[in-house]
Amino acid sequence: MICAVTAAAALGATEVLSKERKSRSAVPPQPSPAAVIVNLPKAEAVPPEGPALPAKAVQADGTGPKPAVTVPPGTAQSPGKPADAKPSATPAITGSPAPSLEPQATPQPSAAPAKPQTGAGNYPPADPAKKVALTFDDGPDGKYTPQILDILKAQHIQATFFVIGKHAEAYPGMIKRIASEGHSLGNHSWDHAQLTKLPDEEILKEISRTDQTLKSITGYVPSLFRAPYGAVNKQVQADVTASGHRLAGWTVDTRDWDATPVETILEYLRKETAPGAVVLQHSAGGKNGNLDNTVEALPRIIDYLRQNGYTFVTVPELYGIKEAK
Repeated sequence: MICAVTAAAALGATEVLSKERKSRSAVPPQPSPAAVIVNLPKAEAVPPEGPALPAKAVQADGTGPKPAVTVPPGTAQSPGKPADAKPSATPAITGSPAPSLEPQATPQPSAAPAKPQTGAGNYPPADPAKKVALTFDDGPDGKYTPQILDILKAQHIQATFFVIGKHAEAYPGMIKRIASEGHSLGNHSWDHAQLTKLPDEEILKEISRTDQTLKSITGYVPSLFRAPYGAVNKQVQADVTASGHRLAGWTVDTRDWDATPVETILEYLRKETAPGAVVLQHSAGGKNGNLDNTVEALPRIIDYLRQNGYTFVTVPELYGIKEAK
């Protein structure tokens, strides 16, 4: 089953902060007085049924086209005609300078260029202000989740896994491994239903059933909830808050679920990452059940972020949320 849920924001009992990626968000929820939002998620495409995701954005009523991301013409990214370059001004003609009567100082040799500062693994020193949270949705499974965990373990990185309840029930060993290796867990509903189309009691059941399953495996209920497809309205917000969770979204969508080529995944990352970024990826599902590109891209994502001075944290660490362990 495919997911995506979009997370830099403020927490508070009466405050809703929405940090959506410009022109791509299709879910402009109206804040509930009791709702607490972390990076109000940007909507993902929603299938009419099954795992296929058409190119439609989800609004509170499940409709609405996804706006295209525009690039100004004349840029390297724009397929349009480049902007005409203005000719340079003709340089002014000047006479030969008069010889100086003052003695000229002998130029001092230039100082040798400073050697670049490097940290562990020849990476630049991490900037404490540049934090990023890697997140993985829709797991666990027995194929891709363990590969992702292996990469994260080798790189000494903790991430956040938003898991589907029925998958957790099927792979309790993977849930135990996620928790034991220091990663954060989040509730991603029981079966990846589009919550904005469900009655109130069904929304609460999607949340509570997954909570109970995770508690039976780990001994605790996670603090975070991420809505399937990023589809959120006032009722969903209210139910998430009533269940004791914080609503989490994302700020960088790698589109990895759609068999997106590795180079394109990296291009999305480069364009959208900023300090405090929450990166959306998947640890199960994918188009035709294939997330090979996700696994291939992950080491390069980590390398790019480290080369640019980022420190990896979990979503609770990023927002100072105490996990209910």
